Amino acid sequence: VVLRPGDCLLLLTDGLIEARNGEGEIFDWPRLELAVRGGDSEVDGTYERIMESLRSFVGGRPQSDDTTLVLIGVEETP
Repeated sequence: VVLRPGDCLLLLTDGLIEARNGEGEIFDWPRLELAVRGGDSEVDGTYERIMESLRSFVGGRPQSDDTTLVLIGVEETP
């Protein structure tokens, strides 16, 4: 994979997309995609959007699986 300036690579474990809310629904790929596409591709902002979306979705429900998220970005040079 060739990453170019402005690209962001996302690696994750299934614990992120399989996190459940109080009704038993899973976070799933569409919610993750909305969070990722909800702003620029900067690593810090993308991470914050994903984690905020996940926290909002699960509410106070305890974590039932590991949740690993790795973001790798290439900064754009002026």
